[in-house]
Amino acid sequence: MAKKNEVDEEFGAIDENSTEESSVEETPAPSYVSKEEFNQKFDDLQKLILLAVSKPEEAKKIDVVSKEIQEAGADIGDVNPRYDAKAKEILGTRVERTFVTYPKGGGTLFTIVITKEASNSPKDYLERMKEDRRTVNLEREEFRGEDGVEKWAKLILSNLNRTLR
Repeated sequence: MAKKNEVDEEFGAIDENSTEESSVEETPAPSYVSKEEFNQKFDDLQKLILLAVSKPEEAKKIDVVSKEIQEAGADIGDVNPRYDAKAKEILGTRVERTFVTYPKGGGTLFTIVITKEASNSPKDYLERMKEDRRTVNLEREEFRGEDGVEKWAKLILSNLNRTLR
């Protein structure tokens, strides 16, 4: 009999003669959605399925575009207005635009795009690149800050004043 009690205690057997109430965990009442909510979700799902089935090439285009955005090389940011003003002050109307890029490898690249009329770049370069870009890494010691932009713009100006031989 001792063995039976040990087994009963181990596996939680209920004594038939016991008057204690057993504690049974109650499951929570299930929650339901309204008919309107169900129909709305069903309609949304149905529209998505129809869109995917009817235009699979457009769904692929969306995936390709999002992948291209995620894999983009460098981030292009706004130019410090003082940098832009300094470049335009020194180079004048030769400046088409300026921009800054932040490559994945680090650094800050400042680019001055020279107008086609003022450019002295070889024709094959302009055909390939579509514009005359002059880029400097602003992290380099000699080109840091506004003074570095001024120095870079003066170097570009001296280059534009030279004629190619």
